[in-house]
Amino acid sequence: MNPLKIVLPILLVIGGIVVWQFSPGVRSSVRDRLADLGAWTEKARKEDPQGFMNFAIDKLKGDQGKFKEAKLSLAAAGKRAEEQRDSSDKKAMVAAGLLERMNTAYATAEGGAGYPIAFAVMDGGQPTQYDRNEFLNQVQLLLAQKRTHEENVENLGKLLEAVDQKSIEISTRTTEIQGRITELETKLEFVKLKQLTDGVESLMSDVYGLLEENAELDEVDSDPVRSLDDLIDAMEKGEAAVDPKAESGFADALKFLEG
Repeated sequence: MNPLKIVLPILLVIGGIVVWQFSPGVRSSVRDRLADLGAWTEKARKEDPQGFMNFAIDKLKGDQGKFKEAKLSLAAAGKRAEEQRDSSDKKAMVAAGLLERMNTAYATAEGGAGYPIAFAVMDGGQPTQYDRNEFLNQVQLLLAQKRTHEENVENLGKLLEAVDQKSIEISTRTTEIQGRITELETKLEFVKLKQLTDGVESLMSDVYGLLEENAELDEVDSDPVRSLDDLIDAMEKGEAAVDPKAESGFADALKFLEG
């Protein structure tokens, strides 16, 4: 079985979003953070709006910094994924070109020229002599490698889509956080002067909800670099697992050459 088919459901997308894995330590940290936030009940916020606002501004600024770092990590991972995808795409194209030439060489041999086939991998290179089974074995290998490279291109494309979507989500969230920080800092000045304005309680409630969401998000491993490494490792194992000798009858090669 292609190892990508095992790894990808863990790494890639559910509804187009990367699956971020929690560790037991992370879950504990989230609980601690939510417990800290939970002290600021609606009653506590009304009794000490200035205290909650200072608490919220501090937490939001911390969240903002973490999300910015996560976005930089996403950008780096996206660049690596693009490089790997382009590399696999080039390899698939090279394999396709070789297979075209091998198809022509096979047709010539079967058409009367006979064997061995003198075939050079590189144009102008030193040709290698192949008997019929050796040639079919080489075609079988090349077909398997081409399929693997094409799967890699497709899977890395899905990972890139997930990275792009997560980057957009983080950008949206950091913009929202900055807006809330500005609102809180403005309202805080009135609260300090004991001049409560309309919307303060509503703002505090909205900010409380945002902090709850951030508590879940900022503790998640939002850096897909590990997932990308796992994917690349699976790709390499997939390529290494290709063994033309394990194929019987050269069915794929004959289907390609004679189909």
